[in-house]
Amino acid sequence: MLPKFVDIHTHNADVLPTICKGYCCGIPPLDEAWKQHPYVQVGIHPWHISDVPAQLKECEALSRSFNCMAIGEVGLDKVNGAPWELQKQTFEAQVKLAQALKKPLVIHCV
Repeated sequence: MLPKFVDIHTHNADVLPTICKGYCCGIPPLDEAWKQHPYVQVGIHPWHISDVPAQLKECEALSRSFNCMAIGEVGLDKVNGAPWELQKQTFEAQVKLAQALKKPLVIHCV
């Protein structure tokens, strides 16, 4: 039986029986909860950009995990986050990854 509700984006790994959640684990993952969750999204959030080459490598590896349903939460944020040009470059790289893997994007846009 399908869940009553679908929440495609959450930062809460708890799974309720009536809600299917797409858990956003981020790069680097904040915890190990993503490994136990049936549906995850992996991505470099604009607030957490640091070592882009290493983060992209980890994002690509985790995005090939059996439970990764989307790339995200990725995007652009002029209010908070890394320098604008770095955000744009990181976002574009993740768009290309999503295209290559044929996975949807969950976009953060402020």
